[in-house]
Amino acid sequence: MRHVLRWRPLQDNCSTALVYSVQFQGEFELSVLNDSWVDAAGCQRTPGTSCDLTFDLGSDSDYRLRIRAHCGAQTSAWSRSSSPFNRRDTVLTAPLMKVASEGGALRVSLSEPPRLTTLLVEVWRR
Repeated sequence: MRHVLRWRPLQDNCSTALVYSVQFQGEFELSVLNDSWVDAAGCQRTPGTSCDLTFDLGSDSDYRLRIRAHCGAQTSAWSRSSSPFNRRDTVLTAPLMKVASEGGALRVSLSEPPRLTTLLVEVWRR
């Protein structure tokens, strides 16, 4: 199971490359590390609008997330997630799958397949 944070790009005119930084705070950071925030590995000054937090959010505790934009020497205020994230609350769903026979071939279509998909199709006769 992967945990990917996605956000809308900042709507601002930036004359240099616009990049983003993400931090997280779990129960450990909140109680033991005196309310500190931790930089998400691989999500510092990233040009994209998504961040893979799978390895950062490793426990079943509640996490708060925040992100900010950097444009040259300017840095935005932190924008925080509206509610805590907990991987126990993740709802796994399967994509819609359609199977059709076309001549001597079998066509399998997935609606919105995940980026990394392994599909094993076994065909047998009665």
